[in-house]
Amino acid sequence: MLRKLFAFFNKDIRVVSRLTILEKLHKRNLPKVYKDFMLHAGASADNYMIGSEWQANKLHDLQVWAAELLEENNFRPLPAHAFVFWMHQGYQFAFFILNGEDDPPVFYYREGQTETEFVKSFERLSDFYS
Repeated sequence: MLRKLFAFFNKDIRVVSRLTILEKLHKRNLPKVYKDFMLHAGASADNYMIGSEWQANKLHDLQVWAAELLEENNFRPLPAHAFVFWMHQGYQFAFFILNGEDDPPVFYYREGQTETEFVKSFERLSDFYS
């Protein structure tokens, strides 16, 4: 029982630390909806979104991988203050803009898409998670 309790709090502390570091790196606050989700599931959530990267320990890599994917496909760079929070199988990703909103819209890119702009896939981040 104690081992599970320590593991739970350790997970929570690591997630909070990573989110805090990311906020400092981006010099902006992450949305409340995102932080709430990550505090509950940020280290892992069993079978949630299998094949996708979204966990706290992958967040820095996601920023790099998304930029590389766009460059490889001669697509426009991410907008200023974009934060990639989800990537699936290395060929599609979702992001929001760090603009102070608690529940921002979600934009999407998929390798090979015909659209020349990023696609707004959800009006609110909370819709992405539901």
